[in-house]
Amino acid sequence: MGSTEVEDACRCAAEIGEALDDRSAVFKAKWGLWLNANVRRKTALARDRANELVTLARRSGDGDQLLEAYHCRWSTALFRGEVATSLDNSRVGVETYDMTVHRHLGPAFGGHDPGVCAHVCRAIALQESGDREQAQASGASATALAEVLDHPNSLGHAFHNLGISLQLIGDRDATFSAADRAVGLAQKFGLLPYRAGSLILTAWATAVGAGVADAARIVDAEIGNATATGPLPQYFVGLAAEVLLAARRPADALTHLDRAIAAVEEPGVGFYLPELDRLRGECLLALNRRNQAEARQAFTTARDDARRQGAILFEERAAARLVELGG
Repeated sequence: MGSTEVEDACRCAAEIGEALDDRSAVFKAKWGLWLNANVRRKTALARDRANELVTLARRSGDGDQLLEAYHCRWSTALFRGEVATSLDNSRVGVETYDMTVHRHLGPAFGGHDPGVCAHVCRAIALQESGDREQAQASGASATALAEVLDHPNSLGHAFHNLGISLQLIGDRDATFSAADRAVGLAQKFGLLPYRAGSLILTAWATAVGAGVADAARIVDAEIGNATATGPLPQYFVGLAAEVLLAARRPADALTHLDRAIAAVEEPGVGFYLPELDRLRGECLLALNRRNQAEARQAFTTARDDARRQGAILFEERAAARLVELGG
């Protein structure tokens, strides 16, 4: 889906749909253009294409299209690290979705149910904003809906992203439980987009005590696969760095982090980017306590970017480290 051939095909399909005045065909083609930008990690382009889809859906008066347009909006906002926008748009998704009316949209658009996605993306954004109680409720709603739908890709989507939500607050046992379920679904049904990332989540969850060595081996084996596709490479690099730090390999962790930070196209934009900078500071200190000035700058960047994103959880972590360093 991230290839130029797919982008060309979707653009051509949109042009044909416009020539035929087929609004449904135009919307589907431009939804494909959004997905193409999303998979390519062109989040500014994906944002613009999502906004165009909302305009098209409103113009057509088609409720299915409008829900899917908001689906694009809340996803893109989450990937960009725009917490408030993700919360606002996922709320629309939760309030609009009706399983009896909309359950066909998962297979028709992108492969997973929009109601499941609205709940689980909302859970992640709520964790970032510091609202654990509501995040827990949203995560439970996502998995409950996915179980009722009994649609493998929607189940994989629910448990994989629930694992992300739980990892953000450091709940290792719950993270492992959700991610391990996602791994099982990925292996049973061939859901490759969820397999490697969920394995990295299980590695993070078990990277304590005697489990650190095995966790580091999983990271070494799977980090390339986890970051090769999908819109969240920075997140999995962050988890890998944390595992490698626990394994007393700060130099390797720093290499991963520096490469990921250098690849950021828009300064300060990206889910988990503040945590990459915070972890970079931790790596610098682990390598040499004399690196305090550079570490302080990394923590400052993390705090400031998190504040701009509305990621209170990340802002508080970085601010706490600055206090400890006296900065």
